[in-house]
Parts: sequence; structure tokens; C-alpha cells
Amino acid sequence: QMWPDRSLLTRTGRSDHLLEDLKEQRLDISISGHSTELIDGINHHELISEPLIAVLPRDMAEEGRRPDLSLIPMIKFNIDFPLGRMIDAQMKRCRLSPRILASVDTTQSLVSLCKDLKAWGITTPLSILDTPTAIDDLAIIPTPFPLITRTISIWHREGEFATTVSHIRSIAETVI
Repeated sequence: QMWPDRSLLTRTGRSDHLLEDLKEQRLDISISGHSTELIDGINHHELISEPLIAVLPRDMAEEGRRPDLSLIPMIKFNIDFPLGRMIDAQMKRCRLSPRILASVDTTQSLVSLCKDLKAWGITTPLSILDTPTAIDDLAIIPTPFPLITRTISIWHREGEFATTVSHIRSIAETVI
């Protein structure tokens, strides 16, 4: 109703790919979980910052005790995936080197393999909400390293779509 002469096409993709498409003018606006570093000619506005969390099968987490994740194998995100790079860098900084069973590129795969292989993984709360059937089977615990967060931002080229971005940002903040 607000924009009768515009069409809205949405698509899902990796944050780094969406931002590349934005720079190359294949997209006008991107909402993504990429870092908040400055990108020449691109503006961003933070929508939400969420902590990284560890997940493992519920039956592996004892009530009131934090499991020793160094003894449990890990499923991790691929390092060509932005979230995978962030997690990998933090684990290296903290000198954590669990036994890796598999590397994946989706939360659904991470959760499924953690459940099936009795392993743990690291993701975000919003990502877990994207796998609602698994929530009852998982224990969500703090990561084995100091808290780090992922920021979800709305991105657009400088000087373009300011009114549209402002409106989408307002709606997104309400929804989130």
C-alpha cells in the first residue's frame, strides 16, 4: 500500500554474498549478519546484536553442570562462511581445539549432526529459531570462550533508498 509502484523481491543467501551483490548493484538493500566494518560506499544500521551460544543434545547436558566440551566432538560452520570464520578465529584466540567431526554451512545441518552424532556446535539464538523442531531436543549453554556477538544490520548504498531503509528498519526492529 505504501509503495504501489515498487515490487519487493526477497532472497536468502550468505551475508558476504549479499553484500557483494549490494556493492555490484544486483541488490538494493541487504539485511545480513555480516560484521559492522566499514565498506566503502555502503552504509549500515544495526538492527540487533546477538550472542553466540553452544548447543548439544539435551541428554548430554546435566542439570546445573556445564559439560566439558573439550571431551565432546564438535560440528562447526565452514570457515568460508562468515559466522564460521568468526567462531574459528575466537577458538584460535582462546586456544580451543576440539575434535571436529564435520563442517557445515547451515544451522539445520549443524543441529541435525549435533543430535545424531552426540556432538556440540556454536551458533546464534536467531539461527536456532530457524530450526523450531529441534529446540526441544537441544540444550543451549554458554560458549566455552568469552562472549562474542554477531550483529544483524541493514545495508544500502550511500545516498540510495534512505526512506525505504528507514521504513524497513522500523518494521524490522518491531518484528525482532
